[in-house]
Amino acid sequence: MVYSGIIFIIIGLGLSPFVFVHNYKMNDSIWISLGIILSITIPFVIVGVLFIVSHFLKKKESYHPFKSEKAKEEYLDFYDEHAKMWPAPSKNKYIETSYGQTFVRISGPKDKPPLILLPGDTENSLSWIP
Repeated sequence: MVYSGIIFIIIGLGLSPFVFVHNYKMNDSIWISLGIILSITIPFVIVGVLFIVSHFLKKKESYHPFKSEKAKEEYLDFYDEHAKMWPAPSKNKYIETSYGQTFVRISGPKDKPPLILLPGDTENSLSWIP
């Protein structure tokens, strides 16, 4: 958001000299040219500033899908029980991505080509248990 705001401000201010020169050549009036520049520049600058301000005012809350700690515990207990049914030895790993942490279950022989199993829309890795 900050970069978008900076780009808007640069566009608004950067176009001003070109617009001014063009309009001044057309009507030989500084006041008309300034009025046209302000009507173009001010909206770009205002939008840019709003983008920047909204970025810093936005609350940085972490996402938490559970409605309560009890619901989280029940889900994780069920998940752990179900995970015991995975048909081969496996390791669990968390990988940092641009969207946050991603859980990865690693299983199978290391000397074979990797096979990546992606769960469906609302599923997790345990959906692949036969």
